[in-house]
Amino acid sequence: MTKIDLIFNRKNILSKDGKALVQIRCYSLGRYKYVSTEIRLLPGEWDERKQRVTNKHPKYVHLNRIFDSKVREIEDFEIEVTASGRQFTLEMLDQMNVSTKTSFNQFVEREIDLGSLRDSTKRQQRVFLNKINEFRPATTLSMIDIEYCQRFERFLRSKKLNPNSIHKEFKNFKKFINAAINKGLIKHDQNPFRTFKVKTVATQKHHLTAPEIQALEKLDLSRESELQVICDMYLFSVYTGLRFSDVVTLRANDIDINRGEFNISKRMRKTNDFVLLPLHKLFGGKPKQIIERYLKHNKEEIFPPFSNQHVNRMLKAIGRIAGIEKSLKFHSSRHSFGTSLLNMGMPIESVQRLMGHRRKEQTQEYANMLNTTIEKQLDMINLSGELSTFSPPLRKTL
Repeated sequence: MTKIDLIFNRKNILSKDGKALVQIRCYSLGRYKYVSTEIRLLPGEWDERKQRVTNKHPKYVHLNRIFDSKVREIEDFEIEVTASGRQFTLEMLDQMNVSTKTSFNQFVEREIDLGSLRDSTKRQQRVFLNKINEFRPATTLSMIDIEYCQRFERFLRSKKLNPNSIHKEFKNFKKFINAAINKGLIKHDQNPFRTFKVKTVATQKHHLTAPEIQALEKLDLSRESELQVICDMYLFSVYTGLRFSDVVTLRANDIDINRGEFNISKRMRKTNDFVLLPLHKLFGGKPKQIIERYLKHNKEEIFPPFSNQHVNRMLKAIGRIAGIEKSLKFHSSRHSFGTSLLNMGMPIESVQRLMGHRRKEQTQEYANMLNTTIEKQLDMINLSGELSTFSPPLRKTL
């Protein structure tokens, strides 16, 4: 067992008010580690031999009980570590200190700051952190249990969040709890998400019809250059099926130009799949025409580094200008790509491969969007490219 005692004024330095810190000294395997009690005393209020606060302090009984409790806490922590089959080390005391004193809020903030995730993911995590800070700004890791999760869920509902938005916040919540477990700050059997679940509801995916896509194509937004760029980005995704994260990070060196042929060769950010897209053959070469306009700027980036949130706000305005009743969001462009291919007669297995879906059921949702009770309405889906002119891109996982 680790030898534990109390030590007063270890550095032999008094602060301006004449007080010094009491620390817990732990000795194991020839090494010392000092843990702060956060209690400061005057020299006359401490008995070094008895390691007790003297009756010269008005709250000496209470302080001595605090010291006893802190020592027992370390002893119990060592017993728990040993009982779990792990070798106890003094460094583990830092983990105990985090779990019992450092707020969960601070732990989350530190994980976000030190993480190597994309900026968009970090922004989502900070939204969760802001909600936790609003709900309870001084949450410790040891406080988090099923009851805490239930109260947090009620808090989110009081903010008028829909069930899927609440599920999204708990998805982030669970990630940080797992991070704490992996670092030994929370025991596996104390994970509230072993039994606590948040329900989701099925949502309808929106896509644009051929007339709606054509309405966007006919827009002249040259007087509003930013709106024109965002409209072009959206249409480019309609023609290629690329997600926003892949469109906004597209670089000139991702495009191979050879004798008028434009081929995109890029690794997808979300799935890590590798995609090859012949822009000159997709939908009559329309994505090639868009790229050609932006390559003239001689910049490495094809499109400006807009945020997804900003683009979605601008798309609402663009939709109103085009007379589209639907509330446009960027991801509907990818839905439009999938439904257009299915309406043009492409087999669902091929569309699944083009879109990088791992399960056929994901692609089936696009088929369910289509109204095929009378015909496939191929006359309406006329994006200046017959199926015979469509050269399917190739996706493969490296």
